[in-house]
Amino acid sequence: MSGRAPTPDRVVMVLASREARGAPAGGIHRAVLAHIAALRANGVEVTLLTASEPCADRAAGMGAEVDVSPVWHNAVKPLLFPRFWMKLLRLRMRGGVRCLVHHSGRTWLWGHLFFAGIPQVQIFHRELVRPYRFFRRWLALSPGYAGYLAEHHSLHGFRKVSWAPNCLIEEPDPPPPFSGNEDCFTVGFLGRGVAGKGIDTLLAAVAALKAAGHRIEVRFGGDGEAYIRSLAGRFGVADRVVFTGWHANPDDFIDPLDLLVLPSVKESFGLVLIEAMARGKPVLATRCNGPSGIIVDGETGYLTPIGDDTALAEKLLEAMEDPGLASMGMAGFRRVMEHYIPSRAGSRLIDALVELGARFPGLRSGGL
Repeated sequence: MSGRAPTPDRVVMVLASREARGAPAGGIHRAVLAHIAALRANGVEVTLLTASEPCADRAAGMGAEVDVSPVWHNAVKPLLFPRFWMKLLRLRMRGGVRCLVHHSGRTWLWGHLFFAGIPQVQIFHRELVRPYRFFRRWLALSPGYAGYLAEHHSLHGFRKVSWAPNCLIEEPDPPPPFSGNEDCFTVGFLGRGVAGKGIDTLLAAVAALKAAGHRIEVRFGGDGEAYIRSLAGRFGVADRVVFTGWHANPDDFIDPLDLLVLPSVKESFGLVLIEAMARGKPVLATRCNGPSGIIVDGETGYLTPIGDDTALAEKLLEAMEDPGLASMGMAGFRRVMEHYIPSRAGSRLIDALVELGARFPGLRSGGL
């Protein structure tokens, strides 16, 4: 007996950031793509509405349905143009939309108007509450921050809070053999070079090691070169700093390192940590909510107190003198395979969306 094919479960993702084709992809872009991969690996279709051309191109290549327009960057414009009404109404009328996942707070208004009755979930890529205060369903990227939000901002249960991690976009191959730099211990920071990332703490620690006669170099990938050079000059370590710019493939930056460092004051997740662990590299980070849930201290990497350059210098020296860096890197790779590949992280993401009110009838056979 022939019948109508069931409507597939679908999540609509909204990324409001606007970038021209060829712009570098930062951590939020990679996180959006990772969530697309995670959902699709678990049988959920994804529609991405975005103003970011590079993110749209990559998402389309991954099999997501994509609509890219500068209009999605704006909080009000989708309400002013009838053709965008029609796009959204057709998407809703087609059926199967289980929830909207917002990657910024500004899309709240039209999301609720056009998809009334469908759960609207806000992801906390940054540990900020105010931009997302109009949402009732919050998704943190770490259990620690989810617990904080639930305790201090749930309004006695009015808001629902859950968590799911970021993940890799693809399952990694086994990492290449670990090869340390014999002449100079090389650590790296990959990301946006801005205040709040703990770069001053890192350079102060490097200055202490330099004064003690240790050979150490710091490579910075990303932006913020002027800011970092200013700090390096102040701490007297300009000769120990190398800038490499943005990398289309993070592996190109990570592979030459002995250790990847993320010394942030706040960090909602720390995607670069699992990217480094996937390449068999040990990692060092501060005890922020995100890194604390990723790194097993002394097993897959090192954790150090936030803003403590003395403790950071001690951990760097410990890593420099640790003969087990290669085995630590492989332990990190195994942890990535257990928790941060799309199929594993996607299962947790779907569970979190269910906790926030979404329903996935097409996945009932999978136990949801």
